[in-house]
Amino acid sequence: CPSFTFLSTTVILSLIQIVIYIITICFGLQLNATELFAPRVKTLDNFGILIPFKCLKGEIWRWLTAVFLHSNLIHLVFNLLTQIIIGSYIEAMIGQVKTVLLLLYTCITSSVFSSCISNETGTTSTEVTFALVGVYFAYTVINYWELDIQMGQTNKICNLLFVMFMITINIINAYKNALIMSYGNVSALLFAFFFGMVIVTPFRKGDGLLLRNGIWFWIG
Repeated sequence: CPSFTFLSTTVILSLIQIVIYIITICFGLQLNATELFAPRVKTLDNFGILIPFKCLKGEIWRWLTAVFLHSNLIHLVFNLLTQIIIGSYIEAMIGQVKTVLLLLYTCITSSVFSSCISNETGTTSTEVTFALVGVYFAYTVINYWELDIQMGQTNKICNLLFVMFMITINIINAYKNALIMSYGNVSALLFAFFFGMVIVTPFRKGDGLLLRNGIWFWIG
């Protein structure tokens, strides 16, 4: 179950995204849109949507501003649900400072990566979801056997299945929506996993865990 305070990173980020989404739709909706409450592409461009050729020409703030933008209401709702449920768990586990560093690191690096290998234009808010999932997987890998003791094998499997379900929903949504960047999402998942292998504190100290985390980090 979600567990957070109103000053947590998860809540603050979600509130900012909601406010910015409301502002963008106030500038007007797409007249021929088949999606629910979709802001105009021109409006998203003005607010800093990720456009690779503009980023590579100097508008590097788009690598960060695109994180706060959403292409339609369904996109916003699914992202908020995942952020609040998984994000609150991750933030309680690694702390607020590490959560902020995680999101900044993964969202910026995955946006840069996507800009360099693809001409995809879109929002990068779903990268937050995949970043949180990536750290959750790292947490599970590091503490796999300890989780059986802490929560039981059944609960552990249910948690993993739920996370996979949320990933599947987001992938389907990305496939149907041209403004959701698939390269950025996949790279955010991978970058966050390797980052998590370093920042997640294992339950059991020693046993070569530090060396293993270092190896995972450099592979990443």
